[in-house]
Amino acid sequence: MQIRLFLGLKPDLAQIQALVALQQQLAGTGRPVPADNLHMTLFFLGTIEQNKADIFVRAIDSQIWPSFSVTLDQLSGWQKPKILCLAGSVSDEKLSSSVANIRAIAKTVALQDPFTTYTPHITLMRKAIALPDNSQQLLTEPLVINPDSMHLFQSISRESGVEYQIIKSWPLRR
Repeated sequence: MQIRLFLGLKPDLAQIQALVALQQQLAGTGRPVPADNLHMTLFFLGTIEQNKADIFVRAIDSQIWPSFSVTLDQLSGWQKPKILCLAGSVSDEKLSSSVANIRAIAKTVALQDPFTTYTPHITLMRKAIALPDNSQQLLTEPLVINPDSMHLFQSISRESGVEYQIIKSWPLRR
């Protein structure tokens, strides 16, 4: 059996509300990601066999994951995936080492990382046409995420659209 998975973070309720307000300001630039699907990906596993997913999860289980902070402070338009996102950079060494560790674990089960460099981001709009000229004025303050856990999400296709369900979580230790 194959499943579509990714490892990521879920913004808290106040952050989701801020992201939805930002999406409303970007109306007409693409298709908004549903509020329940807003997340920040740490690693995209893609469509994989259940046995590979189980090996990956056991390896993630065997680690103690540190807490970190990430600041998303730039509205960006990415042409190839046709998305508008709120992006940032990796400035916390604990985030950088966690992503490197996740990538190393993924290699042990022959998973390919689709990105050469990791850019933390939350996709706001899909099928985006263009970032508005006034986009940087829309972002009044950065979004700072201090997660207390990371999650394994499963992407499930439904008639109503794609749904991201958390199927496992790991605490981030302070």
